[in-house]
Amino acid sequence: DGRLVRMEVAIDITERKVAQQFRDEYVGLISHDLLNPLNAVMLTAQVARRSLLKKGLAAEAHSLDAVFAGARRMNTLIADLLETARLEAGHLVLRKRSLDLGDWAVQTVHRIAEPAARDRLVVRVEDGPVHVLADPGRLDRVLENLLSNALKYSGDAPVTVAVRRQAEEGVVS
Repeated sequence: DGRLVRMEVAIDITERKVAQQFRDEYVGLISHDLLNPLNAVMLTAQVARRSLLKKGLAAEAHSLDAVFAGARRMNTLIADLLETARLEAGHLVLRKRSLDLGDWAVQTVHRIAEPAARDRLVVRVEDGPVHVLADPGRLDRVLENLLSNALKYSGDAPVTVAVRRQAEEGVVS
């Protein structure tokens, strides 16, 4: 008969939202509860390492590098879990600021690389300063993952972190 019929469908997503909020809170609490003792392990390993080095016990001090590296890796895994939950929930906030990628790479490599691995790492900046607008914390996480894999799979070969400009973008490889 040519008449249009209007139809509406409504779905109550209250339960889904409540479950998502519970998951977000749970992941946050678990991450916090795991990070506190892990930070204590990392701090204790650093203090013990310095103490052993002062006493001339270099071999014993270097054995703590494995403890520190394992704790740092666990810290990264927990941070990845928390970040994934934030990303899925749409709560990931980028804190962008202007930075020179070359300076950032040098500082980050020195800060995150284990002492035993620092002599294998080289930072090469091509074509002068590379200025970008980025979240340094997120970049730190990416570089830490790249370095971890590069050091693990390169044997004893040197690892180069290269920073360059490509058109209007900064590239780290």
